[in-house]
Amino acid sequence: MRYLTPHAIILLGILGLISGRWSEELSLVLIGLGHLLVPIWSAKLAEPKTQLRAVLIGPGLVIAAHLVGIVGSWLALIGGHPEDRWLSFMMLAVWTVAVIAYAVYCAIAFAIVTRVRR
Repeated sequence: MRYLTPHAIILLGILGLISGRWSEELSLVLIGLGHLLVPIWSAKLAEPKTQLRAVLIGPGLVIAAHLVGIVGSWLALIGGHPEDRWLSFMMLAVWTVAVIAYAVYCAIAFAIVTRVRR
């Protein structure tokens, strides 16, 4: 359960963005902060025996959620509206590249934090 604290920060930012209860800037800061904290938080909490579990619950869960969104959006684009096809295609391409870059960041951050802890 303690691995999910950064995920809760991300969800809080998303809920704030959807509900409009506070400013958009605060919501985006919460979402960004949560994404940056996920690999560091899970690496700090991981014991040597539970590192795989920490990776799967921490960064793996965030990346999987993004991948589900990307696949769903690609499927909607394939069956969808031709008038906005190029704009949608470019946004999905940027999102896909961003998730790949985030996966690389997670791998590097997790490796650095676990190495420093030893």
